[in-house]
Amino acid sequence: MTPPSRFITSRRLVISLASIVVIAYTLNIIIVDIFPRFELFQTQYQLSELNRSKNIKKIDSLLEELHVSSLAQQQANIVNDELQARIDILASEQAPETYEILQTIKTEYEQFLKDRKRNESVGLSVPSIDGKKLLWGDYLLTSKFAETKTDIESTSHDLSVSYGEYIASLPTPTPKPPVVTTPTTG
Repeated sequence: MTPPSRFITSRRLVISLASIVVIAYTLNIIIVDIFPRFELFQTQYQLSELNRSKNIKKIDSLLEELHVSSLAQQQANIVNDELQARIDILASEQAPETYEILQTIKTEYEQFLKDRKRNESVGLSVPSIDGKKLLWGDYLLTSKFAETKTDIESTSHDLSVSYGEYIASLPTPTPKPPVVTTPTTG
């Protein structure tokens, strides 16, 4: 066996060049195929993180709206419960005239809600219910029953007048002539 030579032989040169070609080809595959895919993956990941962040902000915003709405509903329920308790107390005090006026107010209020819904469904302007509830609630809590009844009746009357004007402004339909069929004899 001959000792290895310190000089490059043709065989070593071919192996070295082949190794360099394989390494170059591998690097080419990495640079041409893998890096663009990695960059695409990275871009898609960044977009998904951005969308996730937007969704989290939207969820937080919706949760805040839900909380505010829930608080408003709780407040409305408290006022409703206070009014119902007041009605029950007055009824239990055996004040039949007060109880009767409260029942009348309740009936008028229910009619107001129906009229308001009717007008709203056809696109007519309607009074703000929140302001009216506060006013009527204050009247009831201070036992101003006549004022409450009068204001509810007046507001309902205004809604009815507005609806009547709306109905009057609609075009009248033209009647269709009746279809006359003659019996056939066969």
